[in-house]
This record gives sequence, structure tokens and C-alpha cells, in this order.
Amino acid sequence: WQRTRRRADEAAQALGRRGVELLAVADEQEQTSSSSGVNVEAPHAAFAGAPGGGGGGAAADGGESRATIDLTRVEVSDNFADGIDIDDLSYADVTVTDSTIDGNADSGLEARDLLGGSSLAIAGVTSASNGDRGLDVELYEASSVTVTNSTIANNGVDEAECTTGINVEGQDGTSFELLHSTVYGNAVIDPLCSQ
Repeated sequence: WQRTRRRADEAAQALGRRGVELLAVADEQEQTSSSSGVNVEAPHAAFAGAPGGGGGGAAADGGESRATIDLTRVEVSDNFADGIDIDDLSYADVTVTDSTIDGNADSGLEARDLLGGSSLAIAGVTSASNGDRGLDVELYEASSVTVTNSTIANNGVDEAECTTGINVEGQDGTSFELLHSTVYGNAVIDPLCSQ
């Protein structure tokens, strides 16, 4: 795990991506009960000029480039929590392409607190047979998610939030697009779930 963390840190530094942490836990034996397969985080404070942010890092005014994170041809399976967990991104662009996310205990792909015009592009991804939702996104401050040529199938129910398949929450000025994709076989929510 330490080697994976060090390699991710070195790669981020080499690419000039400050404030971005990419952890990939490959060995199931090293995971804890709260481990996701891939965790992508960029704390708000890492970005100068970001709403609610401070500290150093990439400036929102174009003084430095936006963070860019690409996950291509990855298989994220059988993890104890979410397959891919994307949290607290400000002024970042994330792309998940040609990947499979399946059999994870919680959501297949969870993207929470996308801020400051962050974008998430999902293309050619299958999120299937996860314990909770296949895709769960929460958008703020002009952020966007686009899902293209993807399949969200046979996922379970998040009993705490009474949601299944795809769950999208967002403020005015945010956008979510689902294009040329298939959504089927996701669990049916019990009518008494919300009570």
C-alpha cells in the first residue's frame, strides 16, 4: 500500500498536479472495511481562489492549470466499499473511460462534492452488480457530469437514501447528461423505504 501511495504521489508531482491524491489499493488483503478500490480526492484548501478554499495550489484565475485525472481501462471489482470514490474536487477534470466497476459492496462510482466547475466524463464504462447504486453523483458550483456509451445494470439499493441505479443531486447551474447508455435490472426500491 505504501508503495502504491508513493508511486501515486510521484506521478502527481511529475505531472504538476498539486493537491490531488490518487490512491489505488490493489491488494484486497490490505483493505479495511471502509476501503474503496480507487479514491480520488483534492481538498478544497489545496486550491487558491476556489470557493471555500485557501492555501496554495492551482489558482482558479488561470494562474496554474486545472487538475486532470484520467482512469482508463481499469477494472475495479470486489472492494469493501465504493468501487471508485471521487470526493471534494475543485477546479478538476476527471475522466473514467473503457472501464469495468463491478461487485463492490457499496456504489460502483460515487462522486461527491464536485465543486468549482469540476467535470466528470464517463465513457464506455460498465457499473454492474454493486451493492448500492451503480452511479451516485452530487454536484455544486457549475460542475458537470456526462455519461456516454455506458451501462448501469443490476445494482442494489442504498437503503439509507432509498436510491438505486443512478442517483443525481445538484444545485442550479450544474448539469448531468446521460447519452447513448443503457440502464437496466437495477433493484426495485421498497415503497416503505422512505418511512
